[in-house]
Amino acid sequence: MKLEIGQKVFVEVFRHRGEMEIKECQITRIGNKYFYLDRYQGKGFDKQTLKYADKQYTQHNLQGYLSIQEITDRHEKAHLREVLRKHFDTWGNSKNNTLEDLKQVFELLKPTI
Repeated sequence: MKLEIGQKVFVEVFRHRGEMEIKECQITRIGNKYFYLDRYQGKGFDKQTLKYADKQYTQHNLQGYLSIQEITDRHEKAHLREVLRKHFDTWGNSKNNTLEDLKQVFELLKPTI
């Protein structure tokens, strides 16, 4: 991925209680392995993963994205996976599905199974 000075990066900040915050930042400096953002001076983000992890305090992780849509898609995917997991769980509503319903779901998922 090509990163440029002045480019916007959206940082997803994970808090200890599961709360999440998105901060819009700009790239101020690019090194061989890391790039640096205006709102996180001195914290190098990995150029490949766009992630910063503090080596002394691993619970303070920051993930960068090139668009807010990437963050939205990731959250939507997690939500849909959770809904499907609950639906097909032992106590979920999957017992109410017809055989035809289950065949259709299976056909949709078949390439990934």
